[in-house]
Amino acid sequence: MKRLPKALYYANSTKITQKDFVKALIDIGINKGDIIMVHSDIRAFGRLGTSDKDFLLQNLVDSLKKSVSDKGTIIMPTFTYSFFKNEPYDVKNTKSTVGVLTEYFRKQHDVSRTVHPTHSAAIWGNHKGI
Repeated sequence: MKRLPKALYYANSTKITQKDFVKALIDIGINKGDIIMVHSDIRAFGRLGTSDKDFLLQNLVDSLKKSVSDKGTIIMPTFTYSFFKNEPYDVKNTKSTVGVLTEYFRKQHDVSRTVHPTHSAAIWGNHKGI
């Protein structure tokens, strides 16, 4: 029996899956090898279709990776504003304060983070070491 893809969201009673996200990214002109900067609000896509936060976030990250391929690069802000709050900044452990997706992305094993103490970014892909 074939399993149907799980919904990430529902918009106007329509199920939105990872495949739909990848198609939408390609439809707006994102190509394999592109460098993309992602600022996100994961609530903007519709009503959540799952209560499994890790499933949702991993599928969103995987959609971005599939759209640019391993030849591309994904950058997400992981701002902390630590310096302005007189708080220490630890590039490996200080949490991103600009969204749950950016924090999830930052903690992926194949993602690097820049060292800027207030306006850092998490980077995956072909140009992450530059």
